[in-house]
Amino acid sequence: MAVLAAIHVAIVSSILVEEWSLIWPLHNDTIHRYGRGADFYAVYHAGVNTRRGISLYMRNDDGVTPYYI
Repeated sequence: MAVLAAIHVAIVSSILVEEWSLIWPLHNDTIHRYGRGADFYAVYHAGVNTRRGISLYMRNDDGVTPYYI
């Protein structure tokens, strides 16, 4: 339990003190994508493509999903 508390303190302090945090690599989509929820919309768009029999990775305007790029 003490180890988990120490890890938590290290992560929180790295967020508060530094410009680069230990968890920065986990936030790629929130930093490099356009708009809120773009990562969710990308997954949703892949599902729409799958239902239509299209490749998951195809970038097409399906008229259903908002921005996802």
